[in-house]
Amino acid sequence: MRPLRSTVPAAVALTALLAGGASWAAAQTAPSGTAIASPSSAGAAAHLLISASGSTINLGTALPKGVTIEVARGYGVNLAAASRCSATQAKGNACPASSRVATGSITGTASALGLSEPIDATLDAYLTAPTGGSEADVIVTAQAFGVTLSARGEVLALSGPTYGTELKFDPLPSVTLPLGAVFKLREVSLNIGARGTERVSRCVRHAHGRCTRHQTGTQSVSLLTNPKTCTSAGWPGLLQVRSASGTQSLTASIACTNAAH
Repeated sequence: MRPLRSTVPAAVALTALLAGGASWAAAQTAPSGTAIASPSSAGAAAHLLISASGSTINLGTALPKGVTIEVARGYGVNLAAASRCSATQAKGNACPASSRVATGSITGTASALGLSEPIDATLDAYLTAPTGGSEADVIVTAQAFGVTLSARGEVLALSGPTYGTELKFDPLPSVTLPLGAVFKLREVSLNIGARGTERVSRCVRHAHGRCTRHQTGTQSVSLLTNPKTCTSAGWPGLLQVRSASGTQSLTASIACTNAAH
C-alpha cells in the first residue's frame, strides 16, 4: 500500500472538492447531496453548507485542467470578513485562521494498480492578495497522510444577469494519477463562510469643503450575504470543469425563503 502514500490521496481529495460535481455526474453511482444556505432567509448573513456521499469517481490518469464556480447575482460577498494570507505564509502552508473562508473534509478510498488506501482528508480555503485583475485570490489546500496540495483561484465580479461572482481555478496544478485510479467517496462536506470586523468611520467636513474621515468603531461583517429576494426556483449556481476533451457545465439551485415581515 505504500506507493499510494504520496501526492495521490491529497490530489484525489483536492479533485473531489474542486471538480466533484462534474465527476459525480458521470460517476458509476450517483451521490446524494445538498447545498444549503444557513440560514436560508433572503438578505441574511449566511454560510453555504455543501455535503454529498455515496459515489464512485473514475478519475482516469490526469486531473481536470480548470474549474470555475459561479454564484447567483445578488449574493453579497464582503472580503473584509477575512484577513489575507501572505505569499510567504501560503508557501509554507501557514495561512492564519483569520484568513480562512471555508473548511471541509473528504473521506473515501483511493485504488490504483491493485492497491487500495483509505482517505481522510481535511480541506481549508484562505483569502490572499490578488495576482491579477481579481477582487482577491483564494488558496484551497487538501491534507492527507501528511501531504498538502494546494490550488490557487481568483474571486471575480461578473456583469451578466444570472451570476454575480465567480471563483475560478484555472489552470489547476498538473498532477498525474496512476492508470485506472478510482476514488470511492464516502462523504464530503464543505462549510463556506466567515465573519470578521471592519472599521466604521464618519466624514468631518471642514470649512473649505475637504472631508476628513475619523474612525468611530468597528462592525461585524459576513463573507456571504444571501440575495435580498427569493423565488420558488431558488438561487442558481454553476460549475464548469475544463478537461483535455472540453468543458462540462452543471447547474444547481439553492433553496431559500423570504424573510418574514
